[in-house]
Amino acid sequence: MQLPHYLHLRGILGIPNATLAFMLTVAQFKAAAHFPAFVGAFLLATVPALVLMVLVGRQLDRFDKRHALVLMELLPIPMFLLILTQGQANGLWTISLQMAVLNISGTFRWLSTSSGMAHWTAHASLPRCNAIQEFWRTFTTVIGTLIGGTLIGVVPGSTTLLLMMGVCLSVSLCMAGLPLLLSSGATPDGRRPMPLNRTGAARFIFRDPQLRTLTLFFVFFNVALGASAVLLTPYLLNTLGPGHYAFYLAAQALGAAAAVPVFRMPAFKHRPERVVFGGSAAYALGLMLMGTQVHETTLLSVGAVLGLLGACIPAASNTLWQRRTPQGDQAAVFSVRLALSLAPVPVAALVAAGLLQTVTGAAASAPLSSLSQQIGLAIACIGLGAIPVCLLFAAASTPPQAHAGQHQTNH
Repeated sequence: MQLPHYLHLRGILGIPNATLAFMLTVAQFKAAAHFPAFVGAFLLATVPALVLMVLVGRQLDRFDKRHALVLMELLPIPMFLLILTQGQANGLWTISLQMAVLNISGTFRWLSTSSGMAHWTAHASLPRCNAIQEFWRTFTTVIGTLIGGTLIGVVPGSTTLLLMMGVCLSVSLCMAGLPLLLSSGATPDGRRPMPLNRTGAARFIFRDPQLRTLTLFFVFFNVALGASAVLLTPYLLNTLGPGHYAFYLAAQALGAAAAVPVFRMPAFKHRPERVVFGGSAAYALGLMLMGTQVHETTLLSVGAVLGLLGACIPAASNTLWQRRTPQGDQAAVFSVRLALSLAPVPVAALVAAGLLQTVTGAAASAPLSSLSQQIGLAIACIGLGAIPVCLLFAAASTPPQAHAGQHQTNH
């Protein structure tokens, strides 16, 4: 099986997992009586994936990446079986632990696919494969959320969660053997004796001027993304309601589909850093508009733009990293890269809580359902603060030099 075919199939079959993730998010939102509890649940759902990636991510360079993909498909199965056996999936912290398992599986699946991509396809095909992966990541999330919102409206109570867990269990069993069908001709035989350690990977990143700039940029920019990730879900659910929230997600899906012609543009292939910095500035502007507008048409329009940018920015960034990193060290380098760029996300959740309280005067004990206006103001402040950071890094970005991955010998 060719890598593009695998990515398309994985994207389509990932819709049930995306549906379940949305339903868990809604259940988490309903179970959190106050914003501090929602932030704590968010941290519980996201931090374990980050910690595990730092501890064991580099070990993926020692093994066939296809086996890691199989393991990540199997990882959620015990959780599905446990919940289905108990017949319930209630409670804020129980829901957050389920989300943590799905996040761990998704994070390591992305790391395995991205670091193994250069083994499974020609160098010239990397932009196309990254575009396919990020398109389906965005599109699948949106379609799964639409389905989840529909099911929640049709079937009351926790029945929908149990139903989707049964579907996801079946899909995981079917998907488990799929990575083994990937072409193994370019995959390294056996195990490498010693993967690049975290210090070596960090040294490699900060010696490359373009990778250093990208890493520092995402450390700052992901503070805005992390804070907005905490705030956007309750803001949109409060402002639009669950029913009209589905229209917002449909707009995001259309935006992701509109990214397909962008992937064919020369700038995406030859100057991906321009897509990263310019797209991030536009994303921050979208957040600012999102927080200051409550008119449904405006929110839908901004959602479409964010859907387009959400597919383009990571695909362009990933292409650049793959080109400049030796194939045999990509898991080690990418795990450090993600650890550095995602470490601000838990901090950003706390920043979001503090911003909501300090800037807007919202009381910590206030119920989430009463904070729409305050949350919108906090989102607008986040977007406004991120715009100059994006423009500063765009001005300081280094023109692309010779690709490091083409001139260094794997060791």
